[in-house]
Amino acid sequence: MAKPRFIHQFQYGAMRGMALLSCVQILFAASILMMSSGLMLTESALLSSHTQEKNIALQAAQSALADARVVISKGLVDVLSTKNILYGSLTGNRLQLGGRLQPKQLPWYRIQQFELPHIKSTVTEEASAPQSTTKLLYRVTILAYGANSTTQVMLESDFSKVGCEQDHACENFSLRRLNWRLLDQLPADW
Repeated sequence: MAKPRFIHQFQYGAMRGMALLSCVQILFAASILMMSSGLMLTESALLSSHTQEKNIALQAAQSALADARVVISKGLVDVLSTKNILYGSLTGNRLQLGGRLQPKQLPWYRIQQFELPHIKSTVTEEASAPQSTTKLLYRVTILAYGANSTTQVMLESDFSKVGCEQDHACENFSLRRLNWRLLDQLPADW
């Protein structure tokens, strides 16, 4: 017995409706995937530009650290003062500014000197060294900028003199970097 014609058309129409619904679901899922991938690309671009900004500021800070090392080794500034020094103002060093991959402004730094008591390690050293021997420690605090002036890196580095018998009268010495650390904020007296 043959099916009535309207039942056959109803089943065929229902199948077309299901195919249309499946296509709409697939298009909806594809649009959600495209939107999420667009957001991920935007976020990764922002993250990479922030990382690039921080790297530019860190390179400027490293340049300021080298400038401070020259200032200390040549005795160009009174390290007991709490004066901030602009990069290159005492040494004549130059830093290119304002480019796409260059810092927006010159870094600042401050040099502080601390006297550390020298601990005698052996009996012969104790007999040969004067009683008031001190070691000098130099702390350099730096504020450097990225390609945007809002991107800032603050770091501190400590140096000690190497190759000196008496720290104050030494002419030929080198500075040994002991450590460096990033700061969350500048010291209160900056």
